[in-house]
Amino acid sequence: MVGQEPKIGETMAAPDVVIDSRHDPSVRLYHRLYEQTPVTRKYVLVAVKVLDDDAFVVTAFFTDRQKQGSILLLRMLPTRLLMLRYESILRGDEKMLREG
Repeated sequence: MVGQEPKIGETMAAPDVVIDSRHDPSVRLYHRLYEQTPVTRKYVLVAVKVLDDDAFVVTAFFTDRQKQGSILLLRMLPTRLLMLRYESILRGDEKMLREG
């Protein structure tokens, strides 16, 4: 991952999804999809160990797909957010319209 430090930082700052590790409940798996990497279209995965008074990166690597586990955060892409707003208009969901 030499030279990929900006992608690691972007992945931690604005992940597409954050997943609880199935193997270690104190590890969070940050994923972000990049269309271009040194090895084609891949996710950058950054594994972060979260302790009571500290957190640190365990590892970072490219992967073809997101790892399995409980989803903690899912970033809404603009097209999906627009679709949710459109669906709320069709349903007449006033609360969604005010918050959106």
